[in-house]
Amino acid sequence: MPVTSSETPCCTGSSIGAGAPIICQVIWRVWESGATRCRIDPTRRRAPPRMRGLDRVSDTYFRNSGGEGKAMDIYSAQDLKSQIFDNHTSPCKFHGGGIQANVSSWSDLSTVFLRWLLEQGHLCVHKLPVPNHADHGKYLINSQPHHKHPHDGNWKKIGAYYVDTKYNADAHRKNMLAALKFLDISDPDFRVSFRRQ
Repeated sequence: MPVTSSETPCCTGSSIGAGAPIICQVIWRVWESGATRCRIDPTRRRAPPRMRGLDRVSDTYFRNSGGEGKAMDIYSAQDLKSQIFDNHTSPCKFHGGGIQANVSSWSDLSTVFLRWLLEQGHLCVHKLPVPNHADHGKYLINSQPHHKHPHDGNWKKIGAYYVDTKYNADAHRKNMLAALKFLDISDPDFRVSFRRQ
């Protein structure tokens, strides 16, 4: 709406009057700061969104073979308790107990997690089978590639042990936490790096 001769504009050219309404002062400060020039660029890679209850160890950007400048978050086992992962988030590295392993999928992470359990002395044959997070006669780790009842599975072998890797992203997270609880591991020393696809 144009300014009539009886009205006084609250801002002119390159300044704002001290007696201007608060909203005009706020808008002017935003304009001066250049915030109005911020736009969402759909071609730019974005960092993974903050997930609820997050207490991250670090939030870093790595240049890696999977894509230059992809955002990666590193979570401790404690941090994993408060996360929820979808199929757009994937693990890319496991760090802990002398193991620095690149992983390309949740299945890979499960096999490296089993290796970590074995190398740290947390798992032996008399503790088997280790149930999955839902229990109901399904196992995460067993000495044979099968569950208590006939169920499908995608079993990977590490030494004399088998780990079922046929789960969705968040079930893998829950399985790791359930295994730690079942094996009474209260302070695991590993971290997992994740990237958002």
